[in-house]
Amino acid sequence: MRHLLKLLYAIIIAGAISCSNGSDATDAELKLTREAARRHAAEVLSHPENSMEREKAILAIRARETRLRDAGFEACADAYITEAAGTLSYPL
Repeated sequence: MRHLLKLLYAIIIAGAISCSNGSDATDAELKLTREAARRHAAEVLSHPENSMEREKAILAIRARETRLRDAGFEACADAYITEAAGTLSYPL
C-alpha cells in the first residue's frame, strides 16, 4: 500500500512539474496512471466477492480518482477510472 501511495504522489508531482496549468497530462503520466489503476483493480479482484475488503478496495479506487481530480489532474483521473473499470469489467 505504501508503494502505491508513493506512485500516486509521484504522478501528481510529475504532473505539476510538466503541466503548469494542470489541465493536461503527458503520455508517461497517463501510462503510469493506467498501470496504477490496473494494480489497484487487481487488488479488488483478490478479495472475495461481496466482502467488506473488496468494497473498501473499490472505495479506495474512487478516493484516488477524487484526489487526482481535486489536484487538477482531470486527464489522469479520467484515465485512472477508465482503466480500473475496464480491468474490473464493470463501471465504477
